[in-house]
Amino acid sequence: YGRVQVGETAAPAETTLFAGDLVSTLAGRAVVQYQAGARVVMGPNSAAQFSAGEVQLQRGQMDFLASAENAPVFLASTLRLEPMPGSSASVSLHEGKARVGVAKGTVRVVDPTGARLTSLEAGQSALFAMAAAPPTVPASAASASAAPRSRRTALWVLLASGAAVITTATALLLNSGGADDPEGISVLSTSVP
Repeated sequence: YGRVQVGETAAPAETTLFAGDLVSTLAGRAVVQYQAGARVVMGPNSAAQFSAGEVQLQRGQMDFLASAENAPVFLASTLRLEPMPGSSASVSLHEGKARVGVAKGTVRVVDPTGARLTSLEAGQSALFAMAAAPPTVPASAASASAAPRSRRTALWVLLASGAAVITTATALLLNSGGADDPEGISVLSTSVP
């Protein structure tokens, strides 16, 4: 097994996650299976925060499968990835850039303002960069302006898009979860790549 932590605690081979748990892979990989069918595979040296409705990649790489209508939304930093049911994709964060590649289905990519940047189909990939925040307008200047600017901190821009060949082979060790798991996240499994 690899070295995986939930919060600051070393994770056993199988464990239940709760809303807000931060999972970090130090070596090896982590597999998180949702009861509703969604699955996340985290790469080595990655960190993601989990809840019933969203998975936020904070560093590194993750593959995901959104198998149902009620799959969580996936975030790469503040970039929002909205997969259609049955879609699978890979996302990585490195030096302020996010690379998204779709293996199956369609994934809509949305910036933090709610603006749709693109939709990626199976076989497509795209590179996004965090743009500099727009200048903030002092309150006195904003009130004098006919169209005040809103304050936003993290915007994303599409840098490149193209075809991708994505293959993923993963061995899973899964547990069905149980009634004690109100958030619907059932198992964390770890393995060495």
